[in-house]
Amino acid sequence: MNTNTSFKVVALLAATAVVSNANEGPCDIYAKAKTPCVAAHSLTRALYSSYSGNLYQVRRADGQTKDIPVETMGGYVKSSVQDDFCAGSKCTISIIYDQSSYKNDLKKSPPVYWLKDGAKEADANRAPIYISGRKAYGFYRDAWSATGYRNNNTKGVATGDEEESMYMVVDGRHYNDLCCFNYGNAETTGNDDGPGTMECIYFGSDKDWGGPGQGNGPWVAADLEDGVFKGNDAGWQWGKTHTTPWPNALSIEADYVTAMLKGPNDGTFKLKGGSAQKGKLNTMWDGPRKRGYSPRKLQGAIVLGNGGDGSDGGAGTFFEGVMTIGNPPDSVDDLVQANIVAAGYGSKIDISKKVEIEPFKDTLTIPGKIEVENYDKGGNGRGFLDSDIENENNLYREDNAGLDSAGDAIIYGWGYANDWLRYTVKASKNDSPRSRSRRASPPQAIAHSSPYSLTRKKSSP
Repeated sequence: MNTNTSFKVVALLAATAVVSNANEGPCDIYAKAKTPCVAAHSLTRALYSSYSGNLYQVRRADGQTKDIPVETMGGYVKSSVQDDFCAGSKCTISIIYDQSSYKNDLKKSPPVYWLKDGAKEADANRAPIYISGRKAYGFYRDAWSATGYRNNNTKGVATGDEEESMYMVVDGRHYNDLCCFNYGNAETTGNDDGPGTMECIYFGSDKDWGGPGQGNGPWVAADLEDGVFKGNDAGWQWGKTHTTPWPNALSIEADYVTAMLKGPNDGTFKLKGGSAQKGKLNTMWDGPRKRGYSPRKLQGAIVLGNGGDGSDGGAGTFFEGVMTIGNPPDSVDDLVQANIVAAGYGSKIDISKKVEIEPFKDTLTIPGKIEVENYDKGGNGRGFLDSDIENENNLYREDNAGLDSAGDAIIYGWGYANDWLRYTVKASKNDSPRSRSRRASPPQAIAHSSPYSLTRKKSSP
């Protein structure tokens, strides 16, 4: 066993996440802007603060199905329901529920041009992730897997030349250069009905259908039919003869990506993209559509994972996505992106749960002995930092940072680089703190250190 008693002694640690309107979802933000969601699909969290229903449904190999709910209203997925139901069996994603009032749920695609027999349901366990300290899953798609989801009989989705916008959050490391990993507005016919009959956000490294962007990709683009657009021109094999990179189509290097497409009815479109874990979105294109693509002739189906005609070559992993009626201002895009960042994609720390930082028992006094297991209350990211939450349990205390037992003793083990424990102590202002720790490691283990930092807290008069 590799036990590591490295710790930091500090007096105060401020919370690193600042969340305004803590339970507000992207669709609450869009509603305030009078560009409401007409589709809200997520496998990871509620997209409305008031949503308390199911996020998706899984189907077990024996044909039985199970709805996967949120933990609490406006909260995150309760993935343990899936884990328990699918234990010892294979499960597929049978429905991705629409959280909006329009109920534009997504099921496997019916027969369309390139999926003559219809699509298959995707493996429900293929894409496990963490979001705000919780385990979740995504829709994972391989090229030529015949998986994909579609609704050809929607309500409320933009048709004709109506304004709309959309975004999706995807795995930034899973993509390819084939057509087309999409989410958005597609043909109800399941065919390629020509320019402007679909409007989907695309993520991948395609060059053939739209030419290169900056770097090697992946890029955000718009599938407007017969082209994957990073600007105002595209088409089949277009990239073979147009090799100059689109100047603002930046490669996105991130574990999780927000991809956004905005579709006003003025003959232009806008692309934005960036990390779903930090920062604002970059504008990749803001300009005219290709000649012949305006006015649009949208049909209002919703597609996920495929092209409008069922093109089956794309690869990617989808976690959440939204479609609106109406085109919100850029200020709303910023709020939505901030909401996505605050959701905590990839985080093993529960940033949504604020627990007061205070001593676990009494304030410790030094000189003296500090029992390692008596670190401060506050939870992961506040009272301690544990980068591998899978080693947590309820031994000795509920907020377990990786404690274990050795005989009758409670020990701290399985620490990783940059993990820390926080203790509130009482010390004289003239003290020069020193520490000594007892630890055990196998011979091949790396050397451990016991650094600490001391922040003084002013006493009350």
